[in-house]
Amino acid sequence: MRMVVRKMLKRMLVALTLGILCLSPAWAGEDLVASVGGIPITRYELKRQVSRILPLNSSYHGGVSREKLEEIKAKALDELIEQTLKVRYALDNEIVVPSSELDAKLKPVWEKFPTPEELQKALEGEEVSALRASVYRNLLAKKAEEVAVAAKVKVTDEDVASYYRQNKEKYFRPRMYRASQIFIKVDPRLSNDERRPFLEKARDLSRRGQAGEDFYNLAYYNSDDDKRYVGGDIGYFHEGQLIPVIEKSIVTLKVGEVSDPVESIYGYHVLKLVELKEPTQLSLEEKRDEIRKTLEKQQQDELYQAWIGPLKAKYDVQKF
Repeated sequence: MRMVVRKMLKRMLVALTLGILCLSPAWAGEDLVASVGGIPITRYELKRQVSRILPLNSSYHGGVSREKLEEIKAKALDELIEQTLKVRYALDNEIVVPSSELDAKLKPVWEKFPTPEELQKALEGEEVSALRASVYRNLLAKKAEEVAVAAKVKVTDEDVASYYRQNKEKYFRPRMYRASQIFIKVDPRLSNDERRPFLEKARDLSRRGQAGEDFYNLAYYNSDDDKRYVGGDIGYFHEGQLIPVIEKSIVTLKVGEVSDPVESIYGYHVLKLVELKEPTQLSLEEKRDEIRKTLEKQQQDELYQAWIGPLKAKYDVQKF
């Protein structure tokens, strides 16, 4: 009996929600930009959605072109239509959001505009009831996606292990190098004759390093970059991460060896290979969390497409 009553109450709540979402007096014809299964999308919602997308497409020094703005508006409307499809699904499947959740979402808005006059001015013609419905719709769409998609994602330990076995070669730490350098800065505008004293300095430091003098001290007292304060240590790297001419020199050294001066557009570099780590196979335990997230994302994407596709075919979409 309780279950029947609970089900009836839930249906009444869904019906009430549908009325709130569809019958607001604020939604006059000129305010509508689209309708999905009888649920309206207003120009105010479209404006908010465009505002969310716009910062990602505008540069620091200017806005966007008219053509780009139209493209953004079309993208925003498509996103709202997809969101409203989820709302329609939620209503048909008796999925609801507690009013307390809606109140919590709206609380920052009420706090920002403490008087009705301030709020109404900020809404620029949109009714408060329409704003509430819009926010509720957003929450309802997220809830529907959680129920229809996220709740069905399931990746087992065996799934993770199987993926690791099939893709083991992807989880390999490449050969790693650790090096130090003494950097002699040279203005690239100098002629060869003007560069000569800098080259002689680099050669002298190279000879001293090769003779066994403490490389840390050589870098500390002579290098022209901030690495001097850590004895020239440039840390670990793998091939492809440094300036090619510097990297090429380092990878030919044996651990403990010091190079001859290497010229770059910045100046001269005296390099020392400090440590070499051979390629290492990363274990399942090291990559378990990463693989699980990858598989969950793949599964969620597949479930989402299998869910949203039929919704687009099921519900009538009108654009005004």
